[in-house]
Amino acid sequence: MSPYHDVYVYEAPIFPGVEPVIRKVPLYALPQSGVSAISTLYIPPGAPPRPDYATVQSLGLDKVNGHAGQQSG
Repeated sequence: MSPYHDVYVYEAPIFPGVEPVIRKVPLYALPQSGVSAISTLYIPPGAPPRPDYATVQSLGLDKVNGHAGQQSG
């Protein structure tokens, strides 16, 4: 994963009526971003997921909605 990949630091409010804090930070800047014990780190995927066609076929999902045998990629 690239050090320039954006991650998100989320801090839920501890008082009613207060908005959460959400900071978008490049991965390389995470150590300086002020992460604390109440922070949640969300790391979005770096690339779209790739289908596992063996699992799709074993579950019989390749025959759903008339899309039998269609594979992209």
